[in-house]
Amino acid sequence: KTPKGAKEADNSPMAMSYRYLTSAKHLDKNFVAGLLGNAIRETGGWDLNPDADNGSHRGLFQWSYNDASRTGRWYDFMDTFLKERNISESQYWAMDKDQKRTLQLDFGLYEMQEGKEWASYKKILDQRPSTPEQWASLINQHFERSGEPAGSPIDMERQGNARQIAEKYGKNNGEINYTDIDSLIKKNYQEVKRVYDEKLESLKYEREKIGQSVSASEKLNLYKEIVN
Repeated sequence: KTPKGAKEADNSPMAMSYRYLTSAKHLDKNFVAGLLGNAIRETGGWDLNPDADNGSHRGLFQWSYNDASRTGRWYDFMDTFLKERNISESQYWAMDKDQKRTLQLDFGLYEMQEGKEWASYKKILDQRPSTPEQWASLINQHFERSGEPAGSPIDMERQGNARQIAEKYGKNNGEINYTDIDSLIKKNYQEVKRVYDEKLESLKYEREKIGQSVSASEKLNLYKEIVN
């Protein structure tokens, strides 16, 4: 049941990807907008098709591949990343696009944070990007390595995509739009409010131990767990 004063989540591929990266992965919103702004260009649209393939590059970020020799970054994904997670090639190809997209997002993050693209990612971080446009351009130059120089028409397209994502999803992470969770609870549910506060304090404590804060989506999920 959708709480009064709220509206159903946007479950488009873009909204779900944005929500996954910002809420589940707790990543910076401007970074996420820049990353997904590039994915729009790489896959050809806002549906972020994980099966996008131009004959030599495949997936959300158009990883290079050679099927005959099983080489290229795509096969780092297939033969290393997935195998380490006990996912076979046949299991992967049987998945729906949402599942494939999530795995590919995880792989992209893995490449930058732990894998072969760490040096490239560090070059991005060293320039201290702070806007969706800056992230988009630097990701294009150092992670995508598309050959499109900063400020070129296609680079500007990527930056524009990032700005649109930030403006569309930046305020509510692409999920339920509500204004004041506390007033929503206090209005009719004093007992719910008591339970909610107890659970929220416990969650805050757990998040503080790992240096994180409780997101708006987590607060709303607590409320939904209590009233459903």
